[in-house]
Amino acid sequence: MAFRDLDDFLVVKPIDLPIRGKVYHFPGAISAASGLRLERFTALTRLQGEGEDVDSDELVLIGDDADALEAEMFGPVKEEMIADGLTTAHISAVLDTLMAYHATGSLDVAERVWEDHAGESPAPNRAARRKRPAARGSRSGSTGRKPKPATKAVSATPTSSDTGS
Repeated sequence: MAFRDLDDFLVVKPIDLPIRGKVYHFPGAISAASGLRLERFTALTRLQGEGEDVDSDELVLIGDDADALEAEMFGPVKEEMIADGLTTAHISAVLDTLMAYHATGSLDVAERVWEDHAGESPAPNRAARRKRPAARGSRSGSTGRKPKPATKAVSATPTSSDTGS
């Protein structure tokens, strides 16, 4: 049996990340050279985290290596993000997510990194709440409406208006 050419059937899907209602499509694969650079970087980072003595200069992707890796991971999408007015926080979240994906090959790991950037979501404003369809049923578990509280205080001692005097 002869093996088929891998490129005849290997499908690499893009990584789709939604930002501000728009989905950006990032390359799902990087070159072997960039993959090896990223693998070395993550291995050294892991060793340092385990208490190993690692040369700190090796823990930084700088210069042409960093630029080439970032360019491959973003593809042409980074310029599109900038043109769309996204912030450095957006670009940083995307970069972290793409690095996690390419370092592990796992969309689950990448998604956890992506969600870590979410932090605490602010409560939706009144206009956003009004746009949502009304929820059916009761959230508190009761089946009826709660009685309205009395608006007039009732006194146990009769007053002159109560006795007609």
